[in-house]
Amino acid sequence: GLAWLVSLQKEDGAIHTGQLANYVTSASILALAAADRPEFKETIEEARGFLTALQADEGEGYAPGHRYYGGMGYGGDERPDLSNLQMAMDALAASGTQAEDESFNKALAFLERCQNRSESNDIAIDAGDDKGVIKSGNDGGSAYSPGESKAGFMTLADGTRVPRSYGSMTFALLKGYLLAGLEKDDPRVVAAWKWITANYSLDLNPGFEASADPSEAYQGLFYYFLAMARALELYGEDEITTADGVVHNWKSELGARLTDMQKGDGSWENTNSPRWFEGNPTLATAYALVIMESTL
Repeated sequence: GLAWLVSLQKEDGAIHTGQLANYVTSASILALAAADRPEFKETIEEARGFLTALQADEGEGYAPGHRYYGGMGYGGDERPDLSNLQMAMDALAASGTQAEDESFNKALAFLERCQNRSESNDIAIDAGDDKGVIKSGNDGGSAYSPGESKAGFMTLADGTRVPRSYGSMTFALLKGYLLAGLEKDDPRVVAAWKWITANYSLDLNPGFEASADPSEAYQGLFYYFLAMARALELYGEDEITTADGVVHNWKSELGARLTDMQKGDGSWENTNSPRWFEGNPTLATAYALVIMESTL
């Protein structure tokens, strides 16, 4: 399997079969790095070069003040988002990239503009067509990209719209901050942790409560669990104390949740929503195994 991944590498260093170049390259780096074999060193380094070249910065005509600066997209000219960025940051870290690296410093600018924390988020986007101005909120959670949220918007009394924070992206934000070297007492990390403790859930992906579609909070559920496990593992705390004072051992609770979801043939599948390929038991089972490893 590892040899097959190596055989897919392109001239620009990317590893994929024609789609989702960032995601697949990042996942391939994680696999090859985990193997810890000297023969994969050059392949990993070339793939790392692809990811750093993919980052939206001066090379693509983005100034530091642009809302997309420091982000990463799918691999072409698509707009960056936090989902793609968190995968790439995971892979860069696995490839040996240090927290002080320029790519992580640039990523911080994008992370800040995804977070609903006005002290560090300077976005002000004119949505046009009388839709008002999109600005940062202050709940500490994260949207999908600067000024955009899969969970929709909240409209304030003055007409300003705020992207709704939701679980998977807030855990992605926390993980990104930690990979970029921020400490637990950094105000940006503190704000994200506050949102997480106020919205901790293993039933669904929190933040979609206002949606008229009850399936939305189940879309990408395994992805949410993976972001949670990776972020909390990096954060280094086994317990989360929620707003009601209840102490949760997230490892045992998440492990139990996944055990309960396993099918009789040993597989996992997102039966509430097949979106983002989670209706495919091969992908969902792979997610589940990686998550379960973090709970041990």
